Amino acid sequence: MKAESGIPDALIHHGKFFKTEKGFASHRERLYSKLLKQAEQYDQDYLTLINEMSAIDIKLTVIRMQMMNEIEALHSAEHQPLKAKMMAVDTQLYSHSRQVEKISKDIERIKVLKDRLIEIQLKKDDIRAKKVICAKESNKLTHEIKTLSKRKEKMLIM
Repeated sequence: MKAESGIPDALIHHGKFFKTEKGFASHRERLYSKLLKQAEQYDQDYLTLINEMSAIDIKLTVIRMQMMNEIEALHSAEHQPLKAKMMAVDTQLYSHSRQVEKISKDIERIKVLKDRLIEIQLKKDDIRAKKVICAKESNKLTHEIKTLSKRKEKMLIM
């Protein structure tokens, strides 16, 4: 291929004109080698940066762990009496909750026993009512028997 000026395109590189292909090839090789060196330098810089960042991250992690240990030690020293009180209150709460559970169960048992007592009382009242009815009927029958006996005696006397 030839450019408009009659110069082959292969001999024009980024606006630079080369008289021979050999000059063009050597220029291209120099650029390629410069680009390779630059790329290698970027790779080395990148790896160095990553290693430095790793080292900094490790240092930050160590510092963070030291801070957490110091904070924990500080908190535990400052708040030890508070923690002891909290544990005592927690123990009391647990004990009281167990007592509440026991009382709830006792209340349920009392309800069941109360229902049974009411049922027994109703039966007892029913039996008393039946006794009263039976006593009245018995008295009535006894009265009738006496009345009939008296009539019979009167009839026999007559």
